[in-house]
Amino acid sequence: MLGVPYSSPSHRIIGFLIRGAPIGVAVVGLIVTLAWIFDIPLLKSIYPGGATMKFSTSISFIAAGIAVYFMIELLASSREKLAAISQLVLPPTILIIILFMSVHITSAILGASSGIDNLFVKEAQNTPYTAIPGRPAIGTILGFVLIAASGMAALRKSPSINKMLSSIGIAIGAMGGVATLGYALAIPALYHAIDGISNGMAIHTAILFVIMGSTMVKLSIVQKQIPETQHIITRPNERERVMSGLSIRTKFTSILLTVTLIPILFVGGITLNNAASLPSELLAGSVATLGFATAISVTFFALSLSNSLLRPLLSLKHGIHEVASGNYSTDIKIDSTDEIGSLAEDFRYMKSIVVETNNNLERLVNERTAELQTSKKQLEIVVAQLKEQERVMKNFISIAAHELKNPVAPILMASQIFAKREVDNKIMLTREELDLILQNALRLKRLCENILDVASLENNGMKLEKRKFSLTELVQDSITNLKPTVKPGVDVLFTGQDHTVEADHDKVQQVLQNILQNAIKFTIEGAIQVSLSSNSNCELVVSVKDTGNGIDPGILPMLFSKYATKSEKGTGLGLYISKNIIEAHGGRIWAENNADKGATFAFSLPIENRAIHETAETA
Repeated sequence: MLGVPYSSPSHRIIGFLIRGAPIGVAVVGLIVTLAWIFDIPLLKSIYPGGATMKFSTSISFIAAGIAVYFMIELLASSREKLAAISQLVLPPTILIIILFMSVHITSAILGASSGIDNLFVKEAQNTPYTAIPGRPAIGTILGFVLIAASGMAALRKSPSINKMLSSIGIAIGAMGGVATLGYALAIPALYHAIDGISNGMAIHTAILFVIMGSTMVKLSIVQKQIPETQHIITRPNERERVMSGLSIRTKFTSILLTVTLIPILFVGGITLNNAASLPSELLAGSVATLGFATAISVTFFALSLSNSLLRPLLSLKHGIHEVASGNYSTDIKIDSTDEIGSLAEDFRYMKSIVVETNNNLERLVNERTAELQTSKKQLEIVVAQLKEQERVMKNFISIAAHELKNPVAPILMASQIFAKREVDNKIMLTREELDLILQNALRLKRLCENILDVASLENNGMKLEKRKFSLTELVQDSITNLKPTVKPGVDVLFTGQDHTVEADHDKVQQVLQNILQNAIKFTIEGAIQVSLSSNSNCELVVSVKDTGNGIDPGILPMLFSKYATKSEKGTGLGLYISKNIIEAHGGRIWAENNADKGATFAFSLPIENRAIHETAETA
C-alpha cells in the first residue's frame, strides 16, 4: 500500500481508496464549478432548500483534491516521478486556495457586503442560508486554510508532518461531520447557517470535508509506517549521478510562475469579467481589495515556499561549519533530490572519507606510539642488560685476574727459590715442590681453557665428537681422580647400574668434573652422593648431592649464566660451559638447594637406542 510494502488485497484496496478519495473530491468540485458556469441549481445544493456550495468553494475543492493527491505521492508513495511532480503541482494548487480564502477573509475584515464569488458568478440575494452572497461559511474557509497549511508543511517536509496531518484531518473531518449531523438533525447552526453572521455549509461541502479529513488521517498513519530513509554513502563514481527529483532551476521557475501568473490571472480575470457590469467606483474598490489580499497571500506563500528551498542550504551550511569545527558526529539531514541533495550526498561521502582517514591516522599513530613504547621498553631492557653485562664483565676481569694471579704466583716463587739451588747446572726438587708447581700449572691451564671454551661457544658454537662409552665408568674414574682433593672427613659415594651412552666423552667428563669439583670445594663435612639412573623420558640422569652451604638464593636464578658467581675463587664460566655442553647433546642441566643441607646438581643425556632401553626396562 503506497510506500509500505503490503501485499494483501485489503491493503491494496485501502491504498486505492486513499488515492481515489482526493480525486473524487476534485471531480465533485469540478462538477459544481460547471454548475455555476452553466447555472444548474440542482448541483449547487443537493439538499432541497439547503445551502449552496459557493463558486470559490468548488474551485478550492478542485485545487485541494489535486493537492492532497500529490501530498500522498510526495509523502507516502514510492513512485519517485510523481513525488518529483508533486513539487511542481502543490505550489499553484495551494496558492489558488490561499488566494480565494485570503480574499474572503480580507472582505470580511473590511466589512464588504459581497463575497469574491459575486465577482466571478452572480448569486441571488435570496439564496437560502446565504448571509452574504458569494462568501462561503466560516467553517469552510477555516477548513481550506488548514488544507493549505498541511500542503505547505508537506512541501517543507516538516518533522512534525505526521502529527500535523493527523490533527488537521481530525479537525476538518470533525467540521464536516458536525455539519452533516446538523443536516440530519435539521439544526442550521451546526452547519454554520447563522442569520447575519455566517453562511451555511452545503451538505456536499460537509461530506467532502469528511472525506478529506479521513484521507489525511489515514495518510499520517501510512507515513508513520514507512521506515525513515537511511542515507547510504557511496563513492561518487559508484552511484547514479542522475537526480531522481527536480532541479533547483525547475523549482525556482515553478515558484516564479506560480507567484506571478496565478495572481495576475486571478485579479485580471475578475477585473475583465466585471469591467462592463460594475460601476467604476465599485470595481476600483473591489480590485483594491483583491490586490491587497493577493499581495499578502503571495508574500506569505513565497516566503514559506522559498524557505523550503533555503532550509536544505542552511542545513548544509550548518553541517559544513560543524565538520570544519571538528564535530564529525554531526549529520546533515537533507532529503532533497535536487542539486542540493546531490551536494549533501557528496559532502556526506567526503565526511566519511575524512572520518575514515582520521581514524586510520589515529590508529596508525596509536600503533606507532605503542611500537615506540615497546621499543623504548626493549631498549631500556637492552641498556639494563648491557649495564649488567658491563658490571659482570668488570667483575669477571677482576676475578679472572685474581684467579690467574693465584697459580702464577706460586710458580714464580718456586722458580726463584729453585734457581738458587743450582749445583752443577742441576736443580733438585722435592715431591711437594713439584706437586705445587704442577697443581698451579694445571689450575692455570683450566682457567685458560674455560676462557677459550666460552670464546669458542660464542663464535663457532659447540662441536661434538660423539662415541659410545660407559657413563658409569666415566663417573667412577672422575670420582677416583678427584679423591685426593677431598677434605678429610668427607666421603664420596656412588650408586647406579652400568649404562652406555653415545656422546662426546671429553666434554661430558668436563661437565662431571666441574660439578664434582664444586661439590668437593664447598663440602667441609658429610658426604657427597653421586648417582646414575634412567627415567621414563629415555634419559640417563647423573646427580651430585653435597652437604655444603647450598646455593646463594640471589645467584640461583642465573646460576648457569656467564660470569654468574659470588665466589672470590671462581670465574662463573664452568657452569655456563657445562650448560652449553649438555644442551648441545639434547639434555638438561639443573640445580636446587636441598631441604636439609647442601645442594644437588644434575644433568641428563638422551639414550640414543630407545628400543634397547625400553626392552631392558621391561625385562
